[in-house]
Amino acid sequence: MIEIDTHMDGRWIKASDASDLAIRCGEDVVAFRAAAAEFLRDGRLRARAEAVWISYETNMNKAWESISTTQNVERNIEVPVRYWRADIRAATDRNRWRWMLNNFACTIGTKPLKRRMIMGVEFLLDDLKDIKPNLFDGAAKRKRGPDKDIENIENGWLQIVRISQSTQGLNLERFRSAASLQKVIKDRLADANGHTKPRKEKIKGISSKVYKLLVALRDGEENGYEGGAPSED
Repeated sequence: MIEIDTHMDGRWIKASDASDLAIRCGEDVVAFRAAAAEFLRDGRLRARAEAVWISYETNMNKAWESISTTQNVERNIEVPVRYWRADIRAATDRNRWRWMLNNFACTIGTKPLKRRMIMGVEFLLDDLKDIKPNLFDGAAKRKRGPDKDIENIENGWLQIVRISQSTQGLNLERFRSAASLQKVIKDRLADANGHTKPRKEKIKGISSKVYKLLVALRDGEENGYEGGAPSED
């Protein structure tokens, strides 16, 4: 699932998700990655990283593992443009960027071999729109976050499931009215201050639907129906 992280300073998307989105939409992923690399170097694509450090390991796998033994690690930073521009083997390094792991490395010295390891790369979504406006403008609209009303309704229905699985169960003996069910749902969703996230009308709507269903099931059983459907007998 493609994730977009929203902060006060903008919306960010993992490098792997940006690449994956390009593939899904039929874009030339090689061309997209090359364009992203050039935008990084030109300062037109802002990136941030979980960790950045220098490694002198010649083996690339060991270079990535060296984070555990390196003392000077920059963490959770917006990557300075000069870091990308300092790559003296840009063409070669870009071919070895681990897009699916969000890990990029830049060679900044050869005698001895010296690399800047940039782990957990994310791009600023607004900047990506300059590379593929239609592609990433759509992603921003789709992925700004879950609709709060939908999320709250889902939480209410989740409590219905949990009530049905409880020892007392979900039945008319326990809930003699929609209001009694509504109160239990509200209490279950209450925070430490006694406030509930879903609005009252949302909880009322859920409890009303469930109560009507319980009544219909009871009436169906009393009239010779099973599970609300007519008997075949």
